[in-house]
Amino acid sequence: MRNLTICPVLLLLCLAGAIAQVEIPTFLPTSDTTARPTTRESPLLNANDDPTVLQGSLKYPNGTACLLYKMGLAVQILYGTTDSRIGVARFALPTDTTVGGFCGVTAAMLQFAFNNGTYNVSLEFTNDGKQFEVSAASVGWVFDSTNFPNASLQGKSAAQNNTQGDLGLFYAPLGQSYLCRSEDSKEISVDVTLFFIEVQVQPFDVTAGKFGQPLECKKDMPTTPAPTTKVPTTPAMNTTTAPNTTLAPTTTASPIMNTTTVPGTTASPPTHRGKWHVRSENDTCLLAYMAVRFEAHYLTNDGSNGTAAVWLPTDATADGSCSEHNSVIELRSDVSNLTINFLKAAGSTSWSASSIFFSYRELPAFFIDTANPGQQHIVRVDHINMFMTGTGQSYKCDTEISVPLKDGVTLKLSQLQVQAFDVQHGDFGTPKRCPADLPPTPAPTMTPLCPHLPPPGKWVVKDAKGNPCLLADMALQLRSRYITADNATTVGCIGIPTNADVTGVCGQNTSQLSLSFHAGEFNITFTFSESPQNSSNPGSGDKFGVSQVSVEYFINDIWFPSAQQQGQRVKITTPNMEIFEARVGQSYQCMRQTNVTLNKDVTLFTQDLHLQPFSVSGYGFAKSYVCPEDPTPEPSWKANIVPMAVGCALGAFVIVVTLGTYIVYRRRQKRMAGYSLLSTT
Repeated sequence: MRNLTICPVLLLLCLAGAIAQVEIPTFLPTSDTTARPTTRESPLLNANDDPTVLQGSLKYPNGTACLLYKMGLAVQILYGTTDSRIGVARFALPTDTTVGGFCGVTAAMLQFAFNNGTYNVSLEFTNDGKQFEVSAASVGWVFDSTNFPNASLQGKSAAQNNTQGDLGLFYAPLGQSYLCRSEDSKEISVDVTLFFIEVQVQPFDVTAGKFGQPLECKKDMPTTPAPTTKVPTTPAMNTTTAPNTTLAPTTTASPIMNTTTVPGTTASPPTHRGKWHVRSENDTCLLAYMAVRFEAHYLTNDGSNGTAAVWLPTDATADGSCSEHNSVIELRSDVSNLTINFLKAAGSTSWSASSIFFSYRELPAFFIDTANPGQQHIVRVDHINMFMTGTGQSYKCDTEISVPLKDGVTLKLSQLQVQAFDVQHGDFGTPKRCPADLPPTPAPTMTPLCPHLPPPGKWVVKDAKGNPCLLADMALQLRSRYITADNATTVGCIGIPTNADVTGVCGQNTSQLSLSFHAGEFNITFTFSESPQNSSNPGSGDKFGVSQVSVEYFINDIWFPSAQQQGQRVKITTPNMEIFEARVGQSYQCMRQTNVTLNKDVTLFTQDLHLQPFSVSGYGFAKSYVCPEDPTPEPSWKANIVPMAVGCALGAFVIVVTLGTYIVYRRRQKRMAGYSLLSTT
């Protein structure tokens, strides 16, 4: 059997309501609901599963009925047991079922809940302007021991749904009701089947609180089957926005008078894309079409870490305000609230999102097995400068935009089009496309756009006894390509100052050096690792080198002037590196400028580099291994060859002069001796 999983979208939809135009419908169980036991046994169910026939209506606050229903409903669920068998659970709606939902122009929902809300069934109705039908359904439950004996997921929450808009259930022309007294069933997934009996329902165009002319189902007319008039429907295009509601009995939310949902402009919008606008003085002043989801880390009951990914429902309630220089939109649902503030500076020809406020609760339906059910979290990020766009324009981005918040929370926006100022005639202005949607442009060269590297710094990491265990002398500069507000591609330069704060750790086989500055807005960490000697070359010895570089920084005006993504945090980790390698016991030295590519946009430049992460003795470096990029020093004999040659030449000259002088002297002596002999004779 398939694993039973939770669909965030449908479960959110089950917990949310929507505003029907300006009025909000609510269900009044005390005066408008009756429970009528069925008078016959359904052949589709066991005798003890006979459903109670519930009858009632949803109403606007003024008492006008907007949705009428009468039906008996039961559910069958297949589940896995602890002995690897398949169990079957069947349950019918009891007489104390809580009924709720919402009404809308093209969408409505009927929701049933019992057993303190742990069991619920939702039916979503849509219409295409001609007829209505149940286009989606969902069932939520808890694997309790009563209904799910020996369940392998005992105590866990689960849900199954069909959200494809193809159920084809309870369809009839607008203004009429659907009637089917016979038993019927519908499989919404492989594991979950719904059983209906004594059904009459009208979710739209209710007049005087009474059912319209019924369109009977085929099963009720066996001799003369009624011709089907079903027209293929499309997803709801102008679903009204939803108030914060739950399946708890009878609480009425206050209507948001200035906010409705904008009619759709496309034939088939993305499943999770909501369409909201904010009105001021009866005119639309802010438009926001987008799919929103958030991912958050949380602690489970067994002490492990979990990650929840939750979509914001498309019928989330929208509220907000507009002024000349500030606009705000707030989207609210049962699990999360998102507020985006937009700013247009005085005299400026552009606007942007300036801050995000986000809160959410750890609902067990989405935070499976959470150790803190219901706990609320609040995060705020300022100075983000996102969606920068010219006055009168909208900002559009089909590509998903990831916005890291705080405390392990990430907001993800896609299929986005937003305009926070100067909305004309309730429609978007000329769209400005985000860089990710544009075709790639040739990357500029990094080198000429950045100044020379900063002077080299000297950093030391000490062990627990205060002794140096890692030495690092180097000049560092990070260069990163980015997109400016006018869609130009340029390079930001971050020079690491000599007074950057240093932290680190020294281990037997792994050491780390971390440098931080600008109040922690920039951090870089080098991980050094030892690698054993090559078995094929036993004399090679153990080596060390940088195995990983991690960088974290914020995009700000200092390093990235006029960047579109101001305030965004960037994290880059490049593992499995083999750079700056030398034998253990040596240091690594490379005085020439070199560069290390971290990803396609970010490069780290080094110069005057001298490293020793292991076998450090005092504050002095061991014998250096010099990188191949540095010029190789000449042997000492080459350096002395000129003075040696000069010395030899001078020596030879002295010898020649001495010998010459001696020979001349000897010849003169012989002549003098000959003169003496002649004179004596």
